[in-house]
Amino acid sequence: MQVTNEELANKVAEITVLRNRMQQMERENLRLENELAQAKEKGTQPSQRSREKVDLERANEQLQYLRQDLLSSDDERKRLKLTLQSQEQELLVLRQRAEEARPATPAATPAAAPVAVPVAAVETRPAPAPA
Repeated sequence: MQVTNEELANKVAEITVLRNRMQQMERENLRLENELAQAKEKGTQPSQRSREKVDLERANEQLQYLRQDLLSSDDERKRLKLTLQSQEQELLVLRQRAEEARPATPAATPAAAPVAVPVAAVETRPAPAPA
């Protein structure tokens, strides 16, 4: 049986691919073994578990307080919004009353003429010295 160069090249390429896959699987296997060893170590450390549990409880308490703050803030926002609406309504009513109270013809009231004050009549004083 005679093997051609093409068949030989194909077999060499197959072997190379299989070697690469085997090396990759060995690296993955080593990584998994290391992770397993670390997980076993963590499982035997009760102090770390208790610390994690305490941290989780503290985070849950903070979350509860934040939720309460959020609800309080939302209630305050609603209250302020209602107050603003009532103030705007009151302002609108006051403006309407002011419009109704104005005379019908603004030309009936004489306009005040501006009064000219001579510059010499204005008294000037020096600024007080800082203490």
